[in-house]
Amino acid sequence: MQIDGPAPDRTAEAQIEQTRRIKWVPRPPQAKARQKSAEPPLPEERAAQGNAPPGTPIADLDPAPPQESMPIISPLPPPAVPPTPRSAVEETQPMAVVRQARAAMGRSVAVVGVAFIANRVLGLLRDVIIAGKFGTRADLDAYYAAFRIPDFLFLVIASGAFGAAFIPIFTGLLERDEETAAWVLASSTLNTAFYALTVLSAIGFLFAGPLVRTIVAPGLTTAQQTLATDLTRILLLQPLFLGLGGAAMGILNAQHKFLWPALAPVTYNLGIIFGALILAPRYGVKGLAYGVVIGAVGHFLTQLPALARVMRYYPVVSLHVPGMRQVGALLIPRMFGQAVFALNFVIVTNFASRLGEGRVSGFQYGYTLFLLPHGVFALSAATVLFPTLSRLAGAGDWQEFRTQYAATLRTVLFFIIPATAALIVLRTAIPEAIYQLGAFNATSSTLTATALGALATGLIAYAVVEIVTRAFYALQDTRTPVIAGVVTIALNLPLSWMLSKTFGLGGLGLSLAVTTWLEMTILLVVLRRRMGVIAPGLPDALVRLFWAAAAMTVVLMPCSWLLHTLHRTTGKSIAQLAFFLVTLGIGAAVYLGVCNWLGVEEVQRVRGMVMRRLGRGREETD
Repeated sequence: MQIDGPAPDRTAEAQIEQTRRIKWVPRPPQAKARQKSAEPPLPEERAAQGNAPPGTPIADLDPAPPQESMPIISPLPPPAVPPTPRSAVEETQPMAVVRQARAAMGRSVAVVGVAFIANRVLGLLRDVIIAGKFGTRADLDAYYAAFRIPDFLFLVIASGAFGAAFIPIFTGLLERDEETAAWVLASSTLNTAFYALTVLSAIGFLFAGPLVRTIVAPGLTTAQQTLATDLTRILLLQPLFLGLGGAAMGILNAQHKFLWPALAPVTYNLGIIFGALILAPRYGVKGLAYGVVIGAVGHFLTQLPALARVMRYYPVVSLHVPGMRQVGALLIPRMFGQAVFALNFVIVTNFASRLGEGRVSGFQYGYTLFLLPHGVFALSAATVLFPTLSRLAGAGDWQEFRTQYAATLRTVLFFIIPATAALIVLRTAIPEAIYQLGAFNATSSTLTATALGALATGLIAYAVVEIVTRAFYALQDTRTPVIAGVVTIALNLPLSWMLSKTFGLGGLGLSLAVTTWLEMTILLVVLRRRMGVIAPGLPDALVRLFWAAAAMTVVLMPCSWLLHTLHRTTGKSIAQLAFFLVTLGIGAAVYLGVCNWLGVEEVQRVRGMVMRRLGRGREETD
């Protein structure tokens, strides 16, 4: 890892001056006085400051414009009219280069998608092993409840800092060839997040017992709460290393390096599998917790070699680092947004613990199955799309911004709509075919199916929110997603209470689905008002996709009935598993066939991508 490496010659003097003014930590009190009497800015800095008053810190240079005053961007013009102002780079590049850049993004999506598929398959294997050993027993309820505090810390601190808050500012500095300032910012953000996680994890360790008993899982028995407290204290090591891994992921993704960040979750799952197979027989459910910590360490170490090749690290923690205040301004609302997301699952765990033994585990199994299509299609696409939209927004290329956003949204919906139909129709057959083995019996399958079917009604909304939120973050607007999230949690709390009393475990999944649809609606309305028509042709494509999904549903319903007749109360049969795979193939064939008949353009796009990946096609060149 390079430390204090040379800056590019073209901006060397400015970057040296900027770096010289950084307040390194630890620093004596006199440093504050020296900072106030800093030398006048360089000419290029005065030009960047414009009419800013004297003494404006370097971190405040080129501040992001207030979101309220952002001009509304007109819809895409017809071909005969000059397009929305494009970036200077695209104006000077041949169209072949532009097409190659878009093809490169498509390849990145494919690479990340494959890695996500591998991770999700491995995650399923992990859960199958855990299900076979623990089923939906009381100790597994305690295990899943113990994740809530560590996950809350990770999502609020590390994920927020190196997600929406960090990448736009970091990529902006790199776009302006201010590499020294960019790496100092990355180092300062990394160090700040790590120290914050360390302090908060220590606080969580001290107060784990009261938090579990009063907030996380008050419905568990005393023995379960004691076990959940012990597991929470073990798992509090997880956010520290996942935070480092998340930081590496954000830095590498910002430089369009997606392979090793996408493989890091695979290492994380391997650690948990090691805990389930090797440690659990000796230490019980605590062996799973030890495996989680091992996996979190591996999550960071997997990315460390790639990070060491590109990063220049500085031992600095300071609010006066160029760009740090802008990261903070974006981070605060982002932290609230992540807190809202994490609190939703604290609410679900709280109410599920009151419904009886196995409900916390059953909901977690259902949620894991629900995340499989969401992670493979929506999250992988959003991961690649975000730095691209950030770059386009920084360059003011709104036409390409809308084009990339619309194409990604249509492609994600092409996969998510049939996945939604399949999860609802096969909600019972899926856990029976995948999980039911060993300690995971028919009762466990019923609990999982109840949660899965309810959650699947919100899968489309979850996927759209994943993409739309990235568009807001690329515009450096974290406020709007936070407002939508606050509305969501304000509704989810009373709705979970009412629906859980009426529908039990399914009511908790329905509450999350309904509130996510509301969140999606709010975000889409605001983004449309801000940017005009940003997804041309989407309504017509949706009609065709829903017709294809309806045809697939009609075919899958008798298959689902036949699968249910083949299932056993314990374990699974070879015939059941084989026909389950055949059912998935039949559903996919019907959906793709109808889409092709209706002229859905994503069929050809996906077919071309697959052919290129298999080496039987080639990219077009000019």
